[in-house]
Amino acid sequence: MQPAAVATVAVAVALLGSLTGCARPVPEHVSGDPAPITAAPTSSTGGPSRTAGRPSTGTTSQAPTVPPAPTLPDAYQTLSVTKLGATLSLSVPQGWLQSRRDGPGESVQYDFRDPTNQVLLRILAGPRTAQTARAGWEAYEKDARASFPGYRLIGISDVIGPGDSSADWKFSFLRDGVRRRVIDRSIVAGDAGFAVYYSAPERFYGPMEAVWDMAVGRLTVG
Repeated sequence: MQPAAVATVAVAVALLGSLTGCARPVPEHVSGDPAPITAAPTSSTGGPSRTAGRPSTGTTSQAPTVPPAPTLPDAYQTLSVTKLGATLSLSVPQGWLQSRRDGPGESVQYDFRDPTNQVLLRILAGPRTAQTARAGWEAYEKDARASFPGYRLIGISDVIGPGDSSADWKFSFLRDGVRRRVIDRSIVAGDAGFAVYYSAPERFYGPMEAVWDMAVGRLTVG
């Protein structure tokens, strides 16, 4: 893949509230998400199908639709989120479905989904809740298991990165019978905590991992 162009889009978040929120992952949802910033086109369906000149009885079974394989974005843009005196900046896919959700207290969540709705890049920001990023993940992981069906821990480890400390939490879980793999990076900086969450079906995790590499490779906290 050729180097992608990087546009710049600054998103400043300044919310009022108490220091009770947290930058922790929530279970993934396909439906019920907030209205996207960029909406995908929807297809319309016609009337009852007809075969061999005879009216359809409406009982014809259809094979399950297999979604196409996701593809890497052609370009990226910069997302900047300011929280409690710290600003996280990173590269996110341009042209993917985008949504924002304001959580309790000072927390905010941005989702970026590929056009096939199989790959998710999620950025969370909120108040810092642990002394180190790894300590936060180790404490939260025990409670999070019940939120992810078929949960399997791969590992939690410190990583070199910006801020006071950073740590990666790797695991897999089942969604609609498909095993998905996740890597979630926690970053704590001053009073703020951030998380960068990448999730994809196992068979697409590697081919789409450049999305994660681009996000954390150009990530800064200031």
